Amino acid sequence: MDELLACYQELLGDHPKLSLSRFAGEVERPYHVLRDARQNAQRSAQRMEQRRHILEVVRFKALEEPLSGYRLIYQACNKMPSSLLLASIPSVATWRS
Repeated sequence: MDELLACYQELLGDHPKLSLSRFAGEVERPYHVLRDARQNAQRSAQRMEQRRHILEVVRFKALEEPLSGYRLIYQACNKMPSSLLLASIPSVATWRS
């Protein structure tokens, strides 16, 4: 879907009057699917970035205590303020040292 939207943006440079509904007909996709993907792209990217960040925090916690199971990691992350989950985490280079 992202590829189709990128293609549409590229074509808009050459053909500024190309409508999304016409493009949807050309690529044989329903218009509403392309419209919804276009409108929700930024929000979806933010959610994915937040998920990646939380996974990195959990991974970092697991590397701090390599012998702890998922329950102890879960409890440790729950004790952390939510602002720490959303804050930046140390780089991967510091994990391996």
